[in-house]
Amino acid sequence: MIRLKSISLNELILIFTALCSSIILLSITYYFWRLGIGPTPSGSGARKVIIDSILEKLKEGLSSHSGSHCPTVYELGSGWGGLTFAVAGQIQEVPSLKLQTRLRAYELSIVPLLCSKFMLNIFSRLKHITLPTKIIYGDFIEVFDEVNQGDVLICYLCPQQMQRIAKRLQANQKPMGVCLITLTFALPHHNAVLIRRMTNLYRDPLYIYQV
Repeated sequence: MIRLKSISLNELILIFTALCSSIILLSITYYFWRLGIGPTPSGSGARKVIIDSILEKLKEGLSSHSGSHCPTVYELGSGWGGLTFAVAGQIQEVPSLKLQTRLRAYELSIVPLLCSKFMLNIFSRLKHITLPTKIIYGDFIEVFDEVNQGDVLICYLCPQQMQRIAKRLQANQKPMGVCLITLTFALPHHNAVLIRRMTNLYRDPLYIYQV
């Protein structure tokens, strides 16, 4: 009769950890293959330029609408949530914006989505964030069915996903009146109203569009 070797608690923990790691890796790899891009974080320098651009556009929007419009900032593909947290924290510091602005971040990759949702709860409590902020599971293309004039969209995507955005915008009969801010990759068939350069080694561009 064959006797099965008993497994220690440490071995069980090791097996469980390896299994979880494999599942996480497979999930991230699958979504990288499906979407053409993985959850790539933007650098701290890029975040600062993006946030400065967002605040500038939000203040312009509130001025032109005489305070009657409550703008929403949409992040198209929020990954691990680093930019989401940074944007929420900075808007929170501006009294004229924090009471009238919402933040909505969209992500499809399950692992980064769950991690960022968990971290958002911790971040909001530690930093006392009252800005209405949600991280949502879904395709960011759905955003274009709900945006309003004066809203701001931000993204750090690959050319394949930028092409999807361009096709969606072509379907509109008239301009939407929203600002689109995109890091590194341009929006096909559109002319940026402003291009800013990062201070990093590659001088990555930040494109700002009015669409």
